[in-house]
Amino acid sequence: IEPCTAKNTRRPPDIVICHPNLGLVVFEVKGYSSANIESVNAGSLFVRHQGQIRQISAFRQAEQAMYDIKHQCERASASGAVQPAFHAAVVLPSITQREWRDRGFSACFPEQVLFLKDDLEPERLKAKIKELVAGHQGRPLSPQQIQTVMAVFGDSATINGTREPRPNIAESSLGAVIDELAIMDKYLSAEQTEQIGRASC
Repeated sequence: IEPCTAKNTRRPPDIVICHPNLGLVVFEVKGYSSANIESVNAGSLFVRHQGQIRQISAFRQAEQAMYDIKHQCERASASGAVQPAFHAAVVLPSITQREWRDRGFSACFPEQVLFLKDDLEPERLKAKIKELVAGHQGRPLSPQQIQTVMAVFGDSATINGTREPRPNIAESSLGAVIDELAIMDKYLSAEQTEQIGRASC
């Protein structure tokens, strides 16, 4: 499921990790094989597709998604509030480090923000993420900041809180129906909430 913010206007990022000891990390995932990639330059992938070469700015996409979330957090938080640590990275799960090196791409893409197939093994993944957020250790996400992030992503506890009825909107009107559908669209079922709770334990 792509983590879409409540006021998102662009394509959402593929994966977002939000953790008290890590801050907020946005991952852009690309499933290209080594054979699909013609070249790499300045963080962009040049991919062969249907006989043509397309430039895929993978890291730029991750950064744009990260800044979208960051700006929404800034708007949602109190004026002058300290913001959590934000990070962006690219994941290429179909390419091994050996393939990447053999193609001569190692010097063309910042290693710290690139996760290859080998990096996705559980222990290695933990170490790689810690390396990515190095310098921001020491609980970069406070409970208040987590609440802000949850509000930005449309957490059901925030969305489904008591809402005052809008004045001058008749209960049987189209506006009232739209309001109700908008709330239902963002509602997490009890089963979904339970699953998220189990996953975060």
